[in-house]
Amino acid sequence: MSIPIVCVIGSSGSGKTLLIERLVPELAARGIHAAYVKHTHHDVPLEAPGKDTHRVASAGAATAALATPSGITMAGDWARGDQLDEIAFVLAGRYDIVLAEGFSSSKQFKIGVAGTDMNRVLGAEALVAVVGDAPVPGGVTVIAADDVSGVADFIEERFLNDEDGGPAVDILVDGARVPLNAFLRTVLARVVTGVVGALKDVPSEPGDVRVRIGGPR
Repeated sequence: MSIPIVCVIGSSGSGKTLLIERLVPELAARGIHAAYVKHTHHDVPLEAPGKDTHRVASAGAATAALATPSGITMAGDWARGDQLDEIAFVLAGRYDIVLAEGFSSSKQFKIGVAGTDMNRVLGAEALVAVVGDAPVPGGVTVIAADDVSGVADFIEERFLNDEDGGPAVDILVDGARVPLNAFLRTVLARVVTGVVGALKDVPSEPGDVRVRIGGPR
């Protein structure tokens, strides 16, 4: 199963961040590790003007990264396709789910938060649930605004219940993830791990394997 992406959308001030802020520890208590991605229309510099990474980025580096003892921060136009697909591909194998705030025009599954602009929420592609008191079309689940446990239940059942089995395999083609059924994931995993495991200085049964073919020259 590929790492699922769930976008939390809604009007400004509707409580998107608060919902995610409460949802992350609820999921963590269930052993589910979530990564968070925030959409913004503003450019955010990696460091303040005059600092090393800002200077090199300003000089024309396509991407700049800052590695610290606690993690890595990266800025730049490194996503060649769908931003969330690209981010999820990098995060796959490290986390269980990507919670994205915003990205209302993306193709990813969405949970809406009831607010002032419900027309935009209800008109979003791939809307699967609404948190709060609002009339919704058929097929969209409604969850009470204060029911964080209910939101976690919905996410766990809808996106993290791997009923078809099979290993976790992710393929990104020209910036877009390709959905794979359990059979294809199993075949690909066996072929790739078999080839890689036969290489010198590689464990005979490797765990996390990442392969990239092509790309910029």
